[in-house]
Amino acid sequence: MDAVLAAADRHAAALTLLSWIGQALLFGTALAGLTWLMTRLLRHRIPPGVEAALWLIVLFKFLVPVGPGWSLSSIYVYDRFSRAWSLPATVPEGSPSPIIEGVDLATASTPVRNQPPVSPDVASRPPGWITIVATGYLAGVLSLLVWRARAYQMFRRRCRTFSLAGPRARDLVADVCRRLRVRRIPSIRISDEHPAPFVTGLFRPLLVLAHRQLVRPDELEAVVVHEVAHLRRGDLFVRQLQWIAGALLFFWPVVAWVNRRLDVAREQACDQWALRHGKLPAGAYARCLLQAIPAARTSRLAFHPAGMASGHTNLERRIDMVLESSTELPDRRKRGRLTIVLLTAWSGFALAGGAGAGQSAPATYPPRPATEEAVREHAVQLYQLVAEHAVADFNGDSVLSYLEKDVYLVALAMQRPEEFMSEFPYADRNHSECLDLLEAYDVIRGVTL
Repeated sequence: MDAVLAAADRHAAALTLLSWIGQALLFGTALAGLTWLMTRLLRHRIPPGVEAALWLIVLFKFLVPVGPGWSLSSIYVYDRFSRAWSLPATVPEGSPSPIIEGVDLATASTPVRNQPPVSPDVASRPPGWITIVATGYLAGVLSLLVWRARAYQMFRRRCRTFSLAGPRARDLVADVCRRLRVRRIPSIRISDEHPAPFVTGLFRPLLVLAHRQLVRPDELEAVVVHEVAHLRRGDLFVRQLQWIAGALLFFWPVVAWVNRRLDVAREQACDQWALRHGKLPAGAYARCLLQAIPAARTSRLAFHPAGMASGHTNLERRIDMVLESSTELPDRRKRGRLTIVLLTAWSGFALAGGAGAGQSAPATYPPRPATEEAVREHAVQLYQLVAEHAVADFNGDSVLSYLEKDVYLVALAMQRPEEFMSEFPYADRNHSECLDLLEAYDVIRGVTL
């Protein structure tokens, strides 16, 4: 029996995993399209920092497709529209309890005593296609995570071989960190292998500069402000989320597209920090961006640090933003609180779930009296139901053990989970609005009673 339960648990876990993937693809892609439309209509009116926050919300939606319930969420709106085109499932009053007579016993079991008992060999059967797909997916994700973790470790070891910066560069970085209120001052290395300056290291930040950037103090200050802004904004943590989302949904091109949009918005936000707190004019800063673009492309599986230059693709857009920002920079003090309020409201709308989101209306049954006599009568009926069906005797010893009774009742409950949850609403312990095998098993055993 333990083997039967283990096989059922693997199947339930595979279904849960594939359900998460399906919800992530559906709701995440829908929010990505809505965010793209909003940023397209409000182009040049949304600050880069706000745009980066919007794409970060989309990334969270891919990781956590259904959040806590809220009546003003996007999933709740979707659920209301979907229910408007479907009829709710109702059961007439006076219908019997679903766990006793409501189950189609002709398909669940055959109440014949003289026939030999059925002993299902679930453990010896080959796994179904759902389990195979889930196992292959997990193997692919694990391989990709190991590959990227190894690439990151190799990159860090390579950066540690670069020469240390002089006292002038260290003093400048310390001064910029003090002005931008960054407590953890990064370690500074000098290298000519990477034309673009970058910062890496989640807990021990490392700033890598080029020798040519040490010649001009004004250019060096703008470069340092740009890189320290990544630390101030918490972009290194966001990069880790991007890598996790890219690994978990590596097969979905929309996730890679969202990551690219987030990268561009993040670099534009740091460009504004460099213009606001640095001494370099807009035109000179644009030329600095051109010189910082890497000449060669690296592998997509290699580690890419959060650097000043993100490639040739979006360089023109960034330069246009730099030149336009030279005349009028956004006033953060006036719009900061309003922006936080709007982003909080949008986060609740985008990330929260809805009551009954994605589920059909549960069937309603007359309530059972919550008295000791009613519970005892219900228990006697359940015991008689199991005892009358020889198919519940899995090991064929003509004796129904407690485990065999429990497993048989779980099988009946899982045949119609909506009806089971309507009678036992406390069975949904994880508030997923879906009944899984362990939840039904705990209710039958009386764990949650």
